[in-house]
Amino acid sequence: MKINLCLALVISLICFDATAKLPAFGRPGLTPNWSSAKKVHVGTSYGIKTTPLWFTLAKGALSEVYFPTIDQAQIKDSQLMISDGKTFALEEKKETSHQVKVLSPYHVELINYDKSGRFKVTHEYFVDPQKDRLIEAVKFEAFQDHLDVYLLTNTSLNRSGFDDNAKVNPDKTLTFWQDKTRLRVWATVPFTQASVGYEGVSEGYADLKDNLKLTKFYDEALRGNVSGMAKLALPKKRGVYHFKIVYDFEKTPSKDFELAKKGYMAGWENYLQSLDVPSSLATKEKDLFYRSYYVLATHEDKLNPGAMIASLSKPWGEKYFERRGETPGGYHLVWPRDLFHVGLALLLAGDTDRAKRSMDFLASMQYKAGTWFYGDRIIERKGSFP
Repeated sequence: MKINLCLALVISLICFDATAKLPAFGRPGLTPNWSSAKKVHVGTSYGIKTTPLWFTLAKGALSEVYFPTIDQAQIKDSQLMISDGKTFALEEKKETSHQVKVLSPYHVELINYDKSGRFKVTHEYFVDPQKDRLIEAVKFEAFQDHLDVYLLTNTSLNRSGFDDNAKVNPDKTLTFWQDKTRLRVWATVPFTQASVGYEGVSEGYADLKDNLKLTKFYDEALRGNVSGMAKLALPKKRGVYHFKIVYDFEKTPSKDFELAKKGYMAGWENYLQSLDVPSSLATKEKDLFYRSYYVLATHEDKLNPGAMIASLSKPWGEKYFERRGETPGGYHLVWPRDLFHVGLALLLAGDTDRAKRSMDFLASMQYKAGTWFYGDRIIERKGSFP
């Protein structure tokens, strides 16, 4: 009798332990892949001494995020999902109409329209020049009542979707980690529900698509292809709502968003105004000139000055599925043929410092001892730079 009572007491304590974590099932999940290479915008803060974080945008949403070097992916994609809890649940990337509004050479709005006219979402993105974080400013316009808004984030920490970890924090914010890399995802409005899981098995996306609301909640998903979903505490009435989503590599998150945005904008504005613009250009041609130089300048790594990669993308990303142990660079590689053209363009516009850094980087890489390893190609350096 005493044994049965003790056993019942233990079971009772376990059932009511508020700190116990419910792990997701289905590890490791689907084989990881990447985002579309059809980027509509890329960004980073200006200057090699500012935050080493880059973002890309495609199909109406945030696609890959790189940190702390330009080839080190940390996020595959992040988007909103909207549901009325009864008749529909859709994702921004595949089920809305997309518009890109270019506000300046370095600043765009992504505008996503519901094809049935129930809502409209506007996104802006900027990197805090002094803190390791990306800020997404969202304007959500609900044209009917009873809409729920969810955030879905899929990581690929340390350049791979394998072996990521995710958990729901006590305040319902999300934390992803692998080795020393830690990413916290939070918003300026609370998350009322949150769950993490393995892609294609126990993820929130499938739950929301099946049930039009979150019904299954998992607090932890370890060593797999993981994602996290959180419901935002927005009023369920028609209206216009503003909030910010923060992708934070900082240990001490802060909320000085306006100062961060001003610093981001001012850095790029000052740089573009320093360029030598051909006097013969018409207004539209000048706009293209500035936007082109902005894109060129974003492609320089900050921890390796002068290393300007070919493109902030992974070609055919959705169709590229990872193999464990591989860390493909995509187009996040420095090719001399590209570097020559970029360097020449920079010289012609008066950006001599960046052009010189590119040549210094090339020389430092070419004349080191060792061997290049590119899959089946093994090439002695000896001054070569394949």
